Amino acid sequence: MDETASQAAVARPPQIAQAGELRDTRVEALRALAAIGVVAAHAWGFAGGNFFGSFSERLLAGIGFGALFFFALSSCLLYMPFARRDFGRGGPIGLRQYAINRAVRIFPLYYVVLVVVLIVFEGGGSFDQWWRYALFWENFSAHTINTVNGSVWTIVVELHFYLLLPPLALGLGRLTRGSLAKAAVLLGALGLLSITVREYSFAKADELLLLRYSLPSTFYLVAAGMMLALVRVAWEDGRPAWVRGPLARAELWITVAGVLWLGSVYDYRLEPLLGPASFLLLGACMLPLEFGPALRILDLKLLGVLGIASYSIYLWHVPVLELLTDERRGPLTGHYLWLIALSVVATCLVALASYRLIEAPALKLRKRWGSTGTQPPATAGRIVTSSPSSTDVSSPSRKRMSSPPT
Repeated sequence: MDETASQAAVARPPQIAQAGELRDTRVEALRALAAIGVVAAHAWGFAGGNFFGSFSERLLAGIGFGALFFFALSSCLLYMPFARRDFGRGGPIGLRQYAINRAVRIFPLYYVVLVVVLIVFEGGGSFDQWWRYALFWENFSAHTINTVNGSVWTIVVELHFYLLLPPLALGLGRLTRGSLAKAAVLLGALGLLSITVREYSFAKADELLLLRYSLPSTFYLVAAGMMLALVRVAWEDGRPAWVRGPLARAELWITVAGVLWLGSVYDYRLEPLLGPASFLLLGACMLPLEFGPALRILDLKLLGVLGIASYSIYLWHVPVLELLTDERRGPLTGHYLWLIALSVVATCLVALASYRLIEAPALKLRKRWGSTGTQPPATAGRIVTSSPSSTDVSSPSRKRMSSPPT
């Protein structure tokens, strides 16, 4: 396939509908794979797996790093219209509609899952659990972090990013005076600072436990996603002439991303490699690179459908695992292969029903309450602004379990 044909294939990726709006199937497929990876990793933990054992054991735990990948994915998609406004040909951003989009995406499902988990698994829950989780305050107490539904700590971090993004984007645009290069350098510096904060929190062990589950410690992933958005804006009219040969092939970007991921699994201290790994993996799908077999896999409709329901997969998988293992007392505990197979299938079925009954009706309010306004034009590697909330690689149970450092 010649370069022109390859770019044309990427310019018109298959799309899938999400509550009446079109989404890039490749991006949704990445969501699906990341969410299923989290389910598989947590199933390993529920089956008594050791997250700090041999390399093969860490590989099973490491597929849960797909949770952290969501930070980069969300930041790229949500920052894209702001980047176009400040550095490209985009128009103004309607902050009211931005807030509505984020609210209908996050809150309805979060609160439904919270009520179910507190009533079914926590015997009605305590007053402390109810108010902290209802106000997204669970990350600020050692008594509630990674309890009830351990996955939701990342939802709190994402919510903080949603609040920070508009002023951050405005400041970035004004400080750099429209220079993409300066903006990328500044984001890189903030990413390095975030890695320093993360390392300091681990060095202090339990003293700074809560700092690990915060935006400052995970901002290196956010910075990676935002930097990709800047690259996408810079390549709006096509990739630069110097990006050619093997460098222009999406498969190379995906391969290097995989190598970096393996490095982070080999030694958890190298977890910051997930930043550039996320940049490369997302770039393979979102930039006008040459089409190849890997992208054909991501074009599968089944993955796209599961990606649309990935937020439900993420929030429901811990309750599903609790039920399948009878809260870690049942016969499936200790049988990883059976548990992962059943948990993935059961979680996906629950998630599809959850999307249809809870998420889709809420998302349709975007049109009822006004046009989304920030959805970019259909260009190569089309980016959309609505992003399922993300992510977790931490212990997924009110009964804390060992987990990879995050």
